[in-house]
Amino acid sequence: MVDRRSDIFAFGCVLYEMLTGRRAFDGEDTTEILGRVVAAEPDWNRLPDRTPASIRRLLQRALKKDPRRRLSDIRDAWIEIEEAGTEAGGSLTFPGPRQAPGCPGLHRWQPPDC
Repeated sequence: MVDRRSDIFAFGCVLYEMLTGRRAFDGEDTTEILGRVVAAEPDWNRLPDRTPASIRRLLQRALKKDPRRRLSDIRDAWIEIEEAGTEAGGSLTFPGPRQAPGCPGLHRWQPPDC
């Protein structure tokens, strides 16, 4: 079933990649990646040591295979992130953008047209 919980799963994948710099589910081709999405768990050990426990739980809930056990609304994720920032004394930070190789001034999320 595709509903807003699919968006929650996608959010979890993006947050995982933001924190680790790696995809939650890697593979050589689309078939392999989809197989890992269905059957595997992300490598939770890749998360930085300073990742708050509440953010780890948030990721695990966002990336549940069973949609009924996943976060039901993105507002829940926002609350968890806000509270994690408060628990960290307002010092919850994420790494900044990395420069794209061979493209001065271009960041990874921008299309490479240099």
